[in-house]
Amino acid sequence: MSKQKLIMEGWRRFIQEAKERGVRADDKRTCLYVEIEPENAYFILYETGTGSPQQQLLNLSIIGSVNLESLEDSGPCISGKPGENPSWHILSIHTNEKYRSVGYGSFLYGCAFLIADQNGAGLTSDKYAGSKPEAKAKWSSFESDASSYEQTYKFRQTPDGSHMFDYDGTETPNDPNDDCDVSVEQSTNATNFSISHKDPEIFEDSIVLYEANHGDFVDLLASNGIMTEKEFEKFIQEADFKSFQGAYDNASD
Repeated sequence: MSKQKLIMEGWRRFIQEAKERGVRADDKRTCLYVEIEPENAYFILYETGTGSPQQQLLNLSIIGSVNLESLEDSGPCISGKPGENPSWHILSIHTNEKYRSVGYGSFLYGCAFLIADQNGAGLTSDKYAGSKPEAKAKWSSFESDASSYEQTYKFRQTPDGSHMFDYDGTETPNDPNDDCDVSVEQSTNATNFSISHKDPEIFEDSIVLYEANHGDFVDLLASNGIMTEKEFEKFIQEADFKSFQGAYDNASD
């Protein structure tokens, strides 16, 4: 291929990617609903509307969300070292099409890596229902990075050096710490590794900012008699479910 054709091909790819790229929300109107329990966590990122408090609520948009939980009930799942616990896995993650390819997906994964790290665990893909192709591609990129020289991500391993899940206990019979009894089918499984981010604290500033915005927004709704905090919790979870369902249904198999 000639140099001119290479340049034109690169330009066409750039134009196509630009068309597919979404929008960044105003940081002042970007909010993060966070629910953290000992064995699960749920983050919903959303953008409020403009105008009156009622309009801000009515024009609210879900940016994306991530839901994750511990695999503690499924076995050691890559643990055994002092202070290390069974891996956590992502139950669901999505970014609304309007906001895709501008960094929100990486931020949501960052929230998940941070929670796993705070619980002394690595993170892995959905081990119950499997993953869609986009999620598989993301986990492949984590694996590639963990295998590279300059790592942002790293593979977790057991004290005996095992770093892949043993789903039926037969792959490494002498190492029980990699055993992980889960129902995921290999055709939909995104990764067999437990992975950590080397510096998940880099996401904390954004989390704090967006959480504070969420608190201010909930206070605004409550002070204007529009909705209580409990009512908004139900509202945002239902909105996120619809957003996720739409993204999941439209994703290719």
